[in-house]
Amino acid sequence: MNMVKKIVWLKLISISVGVIILDRLTKNIVINSMFYHQSISVLGNFFKIVYVANPGGAFGTRLGGNYFYILSAILASIILVLWLFGKKHSTMGLTGIALMFGGAIGNLWDRFTIGRVIDFLDFGIGTTRWPTFNIADSAITVGICLLILQELIKKDDEKENNEEKHS
Repeated sequence: MNMVKKIVWLKLISISVGVIILDRLTKNIVINSMFYHQSISVLGNFFKIVYVANPGGAFGTRLGGNYFYILSAILASIILVLWLFGKKHSTMGLTGIALMFGGAIGNLWDRFTIGRVIDFLDFGIGTTRWPTFNIADSAITVGICLLILQELIKKDDEKENNEEKHS
């Protein structure tokens, strides 16, 4: 493996491990300093830290039991790794994959150890609230957005190249 590839891999691993550490650290702070369902206002009613546990999936969906979500996270992680090796990615795409992988492992850790995912970031206005989430969820969401953006940019570049060829 050449030096450039080693540096890229080191960056990817660092991003994923960084997400896992930040996710574990923040969840441990919440678990060890708050009571279950306790709420702390950070920015009035708009942003609160609320200690909850989600036995379901994204946005509290209930598509199956804990084993379903564990298997889904493992499968998603395997697909990410295969996709990583399967095609060439931009720095943006690689960063997205690393964020998603770190987030998946962060939530998988909770599912293996306590059978549910600890969530604590709560945003909303009045009684209209976004589903409570955590750092791992944020990393997964940002990673997905980066992959979508990479694909949109790639398609736009391909369209431009085709137009130049036909001009």
